[in-house]
Amino acid sequence: MKNPNSRITFPGDGPWVAVSQHKMQKWATDEGTGPLAIRVMFAAIGHQNSTGHAELAKGELCRILGRADKETGRLEPAGSDTVSRAIRNAKASGFIAPESGARCLVVPRWVAIKRARDAWTCRVHGPQVA
Repeated sequence: MKNPNSRITFPGDGPWVAVSQHKMQKWATDEGTGPLAIRVMFAAIGHQNSTGHAELAKGELCRILGRADKETGRLEPAGSDTVSRAIRNAKASGFIAPESGARCLVVPRWVAIKRARDAWTCRVHGPQVA
C-alpha cells in the first residue's frame, strides 16, 4: 500500500509538474526574467522547504532582486523599498502567501508543494507541519 504522506496532491487532485529549484533560484536573480513580483515568486519556490517556507538571510532578497551596474557590471542589491514593493505586488497577485516577508517567503500550497516527510521550524513563523 502506498504511503499517503509521500504523495503530492493539489486541491481537486489536479495535475502537477516538477520543477528545478536551482532553475527557479537562477530565474529569481535574472533581470531578464520579468517583473520583480515574478522574480519574488521564483525565489520563493526556489528556496522553499517541505512546508512552503523559503527562509532567507538578512539582505538576501535584496541581493537576489539586485541588478548589474551598467558601467561596472557589479551586482547592486535592490533597495529595501524596492523589495517591499515587489513583495506587496507578489502577494497581491497571489504568487506568495500574505504572511510572507523579506526574511521568509511563503509559497501557497496550491502553487507549489515540495515532497518531503520532514517537519520544519521556520525562524520567522515558528514550527510548521509538512
